[in-house]
Amino acid sequence: AGPCRVIEAKWGYGGLLDVTGMNMEVSPLPGRERAATATYQRLFNQAAAQLGRLSPFPEVGLVWYFENWASHIFMWSTVNAGAPFLDFDIEHRPYEA
Repeated sequence: AGPCRVIEAKWGYGGLLDVTGMNMEVSPLPGRERAATATYQRLFNQAAAQLGRLSPFPEVGLVWYFENWASHIFMWSTVNAGAPFLDFDIEHRPYEA
């Protein structure tokens, strides 16, 4: 990605996730697996669509900021593990009033 970036802030996705263990592993909350899968699939589809719209412009990159740490880690690790074709930056930026 080049020097220009399209930035999108994501808020409110942490309610579907649980953080456990010494390694701070993030997974869907028990009983919320279907909702988490559907929600994050919509996010993957949205990222793919945005990247498709940006593809004619190689100087433009895409960045998503997640206000929730668990959402950031879950999305980042899932994209890196199973959707490497989604080439964009995912960062954690806590909400600041």
